[in-house]
Amino acid sequence: MMDYIFTGSQFDSDFCRRAFGFSGETLEIGSARTDVLFAPDEANARIRKLYQIPTEGKILMYAPTFRYKDGDCSKGCEYILIADFGVIKNALEERFGGEWFILLRLHPNVQNSIGELCLEPWVKNATAYPDSQELVAACDILISDFSSIMFEPAFVHKPVFLLASDFDNYVGKEYELAIAYESLPFARAESNGQLAENIRAYKEDEYVARVDAFMEHYGVKEDGHASERAVKYILDLL
Repeated sequence: MMDYIFTGSQFDSDFCRRAFGFSGETLEIGSARTDVLFAPDEANARIRKLYQIPTEGKILMYAPTFRYKDGDCSKGCEYILIADFGVIKNALEERFGGEWFILLRLHPNVQNSIGELCLEPWVKNATAYPDSQELVAACDILISDFSSIMFEPAFVHKPVFLLASDFDNYVGKEYELAIAYESLPFARAESNGQLAENIRAYKEDEYVARVDAFMEHYGVKEDGHASERAVKYILDLL
């Protein structure tokens, strides 16, 4: 029933046509929700005040997706803690310096699992925060596994690291990935030790070059002005 779809890339346009059986017009103007990533100051200040993170503190967001119990969707969803926050924090402070705080962002399907976790004072539960884009805007680095949120910090060249110890099980039993995992421009780890090594070995120039090549390959149009283009297009139709 849709006449138009605003998308953020050529990949998005093609995916929408396949996934939705859409035959209308796709407009690759960028994603309005990502504009905040290019003008993050207000969101940054809001997040720091809410979670009591000092201005000089650095922020990592850990945003894993959920798993089905035993790989069976009929058994419901669960969150399995893979990340060792202490190991990650030490690696971040060794490589990047400063004092690091971690925002834990669970998938909505498993947000009730937070009650089972005992978090250090420097780990903040950001699961209930209403806008994940503002969290991405505020963070300095993101760690995820298979969640599409991994791409959003990369739009503005923030470092992204992947931690997934169950690739074969996840892809084999739960999901077919839309993009080949090995083609992603992010350092991948199957253990906390390997993740720590990837953090310590991070080289900004090499990372930015990989991200730029990836975004060009998929025709990404995110630049912080998607809202303006969306409004103009709508007004021109009226």
